[in-house]
Amino acid sequence: MLGLSRAVPGLACLVLALPIAAAPSLGVAREMPEAPDGHPGLGTERSARELAKYLRKPPRKDKSEIESWSSLPGEVEVQWNELARDARKQKLFEAVEPAKGDPTLAQLFAAWRAAAADLPAALAETQPRARALARLHVDVRFRTLAELFDDFALERRELMSGLAVLHAMNDGYVVLNDGEAQEISARVDLAAARLRSMALDLDALAKLGSDGPGSATDELVAELLATAREPDEEARLRLLSGLEARLATTRERLADTLFSARLAREVDAALRRREALIQDAARRARELRPYLPETAEGAEPPEEIAEMKKSHRYAYALRLAVEGLAIDPLNDELAYFAGLSADFTQGPRITRPWFDRFLAIRGIREHDARRSERALDAWEAHALDEVRDAGPAGLPR
Repeated sequence: MLGLSRAVPGLACLVLALPIAAAPSLGVAREMPEAPDGHPGLGTERSARELAKYLRKPPRKDKSEIESWSSLPGEVEVQWNELARDARKQKLFEAVEPAKGDPTLAQLFAAWRAAAADLPAALAETQPRARALARLHVDVRFRTLAELFDDFALERRELMSGLAVLHAMNDGYVVLNDGEAQEISARVDLAAARLRSMALDLDALAKLGSDGPGSATDELVAELLATAREPDEEARLRLLSGLEARLATTRERLADTLFSARLAREVDAALRRREALIQDAARRARELRPYLPETAEGAEPPEEIAEMKKSHRYAYALRLAVEGLAIDPLNDELAYFAGLSADFTQGPRITRPWFDRFLAIRGIREHDARRSERALDAWEAHALDEVRDAGPAGLPR
């Protein structure tokens, strides 16, 4: 199993370890608002102006806490890298189809999910790939890690883009209204809390031994391989169903010990609300595209849109973009479309804040872009030109 080198008997050890690790932030009176896990956060009471002032020059006692939020994704990524190194030592990456270069942890999780969709076909392959896939499948801790890895990508993006947009009120041209600033603050607090809980879980899972609860024993691997290769389809399905039920029971017991699972239950309403807002804004971005001639959809729009005056198309697109950003102020596509729409009839004072928000969400800042080795896509290059007020001759589609 990934990253498991020291044996710790039983799930009870994990149950005890996590609350102790989290304890320093619980039950302590602080002047800073609290994030969902009890750690200091931004809260949702400050106006955009107050928040910008607070982040520009935070009290000395708050400064280190604020700075620690930006380092959270990197700290958790180090844990994932350690897990990947351990997986290579155990030859678990043999589960990934041979390809150029070293496969990534994301590819390992993807390979397992693809195999899980049709185990008989995947496990019919010759060794060693089939055996590696079987070992991953019966290791319920690997399944837990797969779920955490998906969460990591989302929460890292939420935290980093949220902080970048908030700081860009000071070091850039971003303008937020109070509602947007408070929404972003809440999402930053939520993402930071989930990343902290993930760090606790990854550390605790790494301390479970290779023979600990939920591990992939040789007996389970052999059982799965034999079951997947059972020639009688009815018997194979029955046996696989029974094995999956046992694995699911173990998975549920393990999940109950994880701090991130308990936190997820506490913030379930906030998570569902965030997902609904993200999906709603994404839908609005799709609806907006046909109104912008610069997009592929807008180059050949439906007849009723094609008949509109160009100025009306841009005006309506801007309205949709602004409405969408009120729902999800961290939607990069809507921020870009808002700048593009406003650019048709209004000057840099109006367009620059939208383009700079787009860049901040993408992790690009105008003042350090020249030193960055990152390759920019067409939208990013155009937005950067607009922020620098050096508009290009043509706009990318």
